[in-house]
Amino acid sequence: MAGGVGAQSFVVAPESTAGFIAQPPSVTTFAAFGTGRPLWPSDITGLVLWLPADQIQGIASGTSLSNWTDSSASASHATQPSAVSQPVFLTNIQNSLSAISFGTGLAQLMQSPTTLLNTFTLALAGSVYTTRTQAFISASAGAISPKITASTTYFAVNGIALPGSATTVGQFVSLIAIFNPSATTFSVSGTTTFGDAGATTNATLTNIGAVAVSSQTLSGYIGEVVVYNRNLSEIQRSQLESYLRTKWAI
Repeated sequence: MAGGVGAQSFVVAPESTAGFIAQPPSVTTFAAFGTGRPLWPSDITGLVLWLPADQIQGIASGTSLSNWTDSSASASHATQPSAVSQPVFLTNIQNSLSAISFGTGLAQLMQSPTTLLNTFTLALAGSVYTTRTQAFISASAGAISPKITASTTYFAVNGIALPGSATTVGQFVSLIAIFNPSATTFSVSGTTTFGDAGATTNATLTNIGAVAVSSQTLSGYIGEVVVYNRNLSEIQRSQLESYLRTKWAI
């Protein structure tokens, strides 16, 4: 599948993040080894993007979102300067936590200067409103775009359906995809499946909420996005899954 907006992509410098203070999420049931506190995504090495919607502060529910602060050390903030394409920040969406709503307007899309290599791990918590094909995450590249899409009864990577990945429209799910050039390990709310659609890209721009402005735009919520620049081990995947499912009551 041809990827994203390619050479026409734009990368904008994040606007002032005053009032958008990213704090580690408060989860109480999975303690990080030796710290005496809950596990956070930053406890696992290789973190290059971490967007927790529940930590957005300083704006009211129902406000369009122009900047989503990256809580990793990369500072790869997701931005959208165009008012018509900005998603909406909403409080009390899932487990009393905030989430970002995409699809209530035309072509809502955010972009982060995060590099997705051939080998990486992507995780998120979210849901879809409708039963059409749509993308949560996509890489803007001139070749294959790794993406996770939701359709009527299945999830897919690179347009190839993954067996055993059925879900329900409107239901919050946790998604973890471990990509390498030949295959993908994919977990939907604790159910693991495998696909032969691997990642074959070195993209320096990540689209959130669409493949491109007018392609496979999401109609749904995204509560959290986490990206690592490597394949997580089975134990680490399980830890990350426990974090997401506990925090978002999945």
